[in-house]
Amino acid sequence: MALTAVFLSCEKKQLPAIVIEAGINIIPVDPNGNNLLMDAAGPYSSFDSMWLYYVVNGTPRKVFNRNLDASKGMRLLDDDLGRRLNVFPYLPDSAFGEEGEHFTTSYLQWNSHDMDTIYARFVYKDSDRGSSMVLTDVWYNGVKKYPDAVNAQNQSFTVVK
Repeated sequence: MALTAVFLSCEKKQLPAIVIEAGINIIPVDPNGNNLLMDAAGPYSSFDSMWLYYVVNGTPRKVFNRNLDASKGMRLLDDDLGRRLNVFPYLPDSAFGEEGEHFTTSYLQWNSHDMDTIYARFVYKDSDRGSSMVLTDVWYNGVKKYPDAVNAQNQSFTVVK
């Protein structure tokens, strides 16, 4: 006795978008290359004073979502690769489903007197296997840092303060 099964589908299911490499790691250093996040008394040691702002329709908006692990759009990483600030540049929901390049601006406020600009380029692509959104380039205060100046070991770049 032979048993034959036939599976038919009239509709192609769209797979959800996959976000890949959406974060960047930043290490503020002094002119001698010392990691300022390690200085317990220094102006770059207090995560409470750091804020990320997403520029939405030309207006900076302070990032805070208590439901996320990185509620401020960033988090401190401290492991065997060193202490660094893991930042997630602005990526609007409207970019998903719209193939091509998406440029965004974010502001990183280190403390009450130091704020920097992060300009990011994301690329969205659709394929038969799903969709992807990839952070491809980052300019920090107008200087291209990612991927050009990234330390391959901990996927970070430094900024001199």
